[in-house]
Parts: sequence; structure tokens; C-alpha cells
Amino acid sequence: MDQERQQKPVCIGRFRFLVARDLAVTDRIQSIYGVETKEIALPRAGEAGIWKEKVIELTSQPNSRVIQELELQPGVRGLWYADNPDSPELAKLFGMRISNGKAVVATRAGEASKHEIIETLVRDMLQSYIPATVHGYCLGEGAVTTEPGRDEETFVAFRHEKLPGFKIEFRTKMVVEAEAPLPISEQMEFVESEGGTIAIIREQKRGAAGLDGEEAAVAVTLPGEKPFVEFTWHYSGMPDSSTQPYIEVSAKAPKERREELERIWETILQSLRPVPVAGGALR
Repeated sequence: MDQERQQKPVCIGRFRFLVARDLAVTDRIQSIYGVETKEIALPRAGEAGIWKEKVIELTSQPNSRVIQELELQPGVRGLWYADNPDSPELAKLFGMRISNGKAVVATRAGEASKHEIIETLVRDMLQSYIPATVHGYCLGEGAVTTEPGRDEETFVAFRHEKLPGFKIEFRTKMVVEAEAPLPISEQMEFVESEGGTIAIIREQKRGAAGLDGEEAAVAVTLPGEKPFVEFTWHYSGMPDSSTQPYIEVSAKAPKERREELERIWETILQSLRPVPVAGGALR
């Protein structure tokens, strides 16, 4: 029970895992069908307040302008805007839906000739959102339940709230063909060319989330930098698969904090699980 209280769940894209409660998210990106999606906590001003806030944020930059505000469907608001004067034919659609105390937002760029297609993508994405992560494509506390898409990509980064120098990242992307990890030999060449040293802690095949990946751990010393340890786990991905994409997990910390990093690392890899696609089993 004590161990459970020290961990918290993370659900992003097609996967979920546990992390230490002392880890805080510093960046998070989710994209499906080329639509960037995320959840935002509602401010005190509620829906009207966050809509006004986002419109100002998106259109207050130099050369930004509002093209059209619209209702994509009841409960789903939209805003077409432009922010690239060098490509006047390009515009972006920002959509928002309120669900279970959160604003679920989606953004997609495209040419004017494809506005109808883009509006359909954004509308369907937001309309399919459910405030749970039992299946679908996770955004955090909820998920979109459209069919598995093309060009799915996720990224989340963490820092340690109590210990400086920790950097944890998890990323996935669909691939046309399997992508092999960067060989340690190339990393060694770079470190040595910079006048540093690198020692291999381990290099092995290791499974996670039911997938056969490769794990590596190294200790690095570079001139002018504090010695650090870095762990990586890669799965090369199945071509055109949203449920078996390329996966890269990495963790870095000061060398003297290796024991703490090992605990964080094992928690992530041992808990990594796929999220069922909407409406059925994994495929």
C-alpha cells in the first residue's frame, strides 16, 4: 500500500504506466489524424472564460487573425484562424468541447480547400471523447474513441520535484517501417570525440507492454558537466500500426542518483501496458 501511494498513473495515446508521485509533467503532446488534442482544467470563469482566453492566446500574436468562429455541432465550438502570412492559403482550426469539468481541445492545420475535411476530423475527434481511459486514445483522464488513425504520435516529459537533474521522457510514433535504436557505439564515438568517457552498465533485450524491445544503460562523463547515468528502452515498431508503434523511453539523472533512477525506471517499464482500442480488443 505504501508503494501504491508513492505512484500515480499516466495514460497517453495507446499506453498507460505508473510513475513516482514526485515526477511532474513538463511537456505533453498527443496527435492523431494530424489533430493535436489535449485536456485543460476549467478556470473559475468556466467555458466562456477559457474560450476567450484561448482565442486571445491564438490570435494576439503579430500577423495572427481570426477568420471565422463557428459551432461545429451543439456543444463543440470552433475557431478558424491564420498565423502564417507567408502561406495565406493555410489556416488552423481550433475546436473545444466541455466534458466532466475539463475543456477538451483539438487543433488541425490545413489548406482552405480542405476546410470541410478538417472540420469533420476535429468535430468527430471531440465528439468521441469520453471522461475515462478504459479504451481509446488517452489524453490524460479521458480518451477519444475514434478508430485507430494514421500519423499517431505522443510525447510526455517529466522532471523530479525534489531532485534536480532528473529527466524522464516517453514517446511513440507510427512508422512506415521498423526503426532501429541508435547503436551505443555511435553514442560512444560522440562522447569520446567531446573528450568524455562512457561506460556500459547494461545492454540487453527486454520486453515491456508485451513487446520485445531493447534496453541500454550507460554512465557518462563529459568535460564541464556533472557525470550522469542514462537509461533507454526502444521498440522498433510495426509498420502502419497504431497499437504497436515505435516506442522510446528514456531517463537521465546525476550519477550519484542512480539508485533513485533505477526505481523510477523499473516502475515505468514493469507497469507499461497497452490501452485497448475503442470497441474491442487490441489489434
